[in-house]
Amino acid sequence: MITTLFLSLLSHAAPVPPTAAATPLVVQDDELPDKRPEVKEWLAQLKGHVGERGAEDREAGVLIEKLTEEFQKSGEKDRAAIVKEVAKCLDARRKDLKKDVPDNALKLVAAKALGAMAPESVKALTGWVDHKKVRDNLELQRRLVLSLGETKHEDATKALLDILDNHQPSVVGAAAEALGNFTGLEQRERKKLFEELLKALMSARGKVDADPADNIAREWWNIVSAPLMTAMTALSGHDAKSAQEWQRFWNKNKRANWDEER
Repeated sequence: MITTLFLSLLSHAAPVPPTAAATPLVVQDDELPDKRPEVKEWLAQLKGHVGERGAEDREAGVLIEKLTEEFQKSGEKDRAAIVKEVAKCLDARRKDLKKDVPDNALKLVAAKALGAMAPESVKALTGWVDHKKVRDNLELQRRLVLSLGETKHEDATKALLDILDNHQPSVVGAAAEALGNFTGLEQRERKKLFEELLKALMSARGKVDADPADNIAREWWNIVSAPLMTAMTALSGHDAKSAQEWQRFWNKNKRANWDEER
């Protein structure tokens, strides 16, 4: 009898709207946990590891990876604190592994992590991409430039455009690769980036054409041309194989709608 009554009540219950169960739960930033004691403890541990002058860099790296995961789950205060402590790793003093070979292990992990911590990390990365302390450390500088691009934040573009004038072709190539990440910008802004990339491409090509025997100009072209053109393809949706083709495309399509077929 109880079973029969239960089934009867179910049959008369109001139906559940079919979309109600499928509606995802959206968590707002102000609903994320913040000022967590465990985050404070992890940051203290990271500071301690970094302070051991390289002896505990492996442990520090593991903790940075943990903090990178926690960053996405954290509120405003914790996110800022995580970025601040991870960015400090870039200034940690380390002895060279050997002459002119810096110990970059910890700093590369930190730089990579900051690329996944936008928008809070944009200011820190912008300050480091051409800092005097990294200008002679091409491996680290390239990683910082790439990480700034990985933020995909519009505020990062000015620093990356400035890097296109760098005296190291490998760093220029990294800046070009980084700028190729900004495909989500409004078309007007993408065109501005494209035009600066085109200028860098045409300048490099012009130096080769001016003196085919200039091996330095040839080497520069060989390093920067591919990342420059790859970034231009990403931003425009067009593909070309030479500097001249890219210039013709720009002359013809600078005012066209690039998004019609994107």
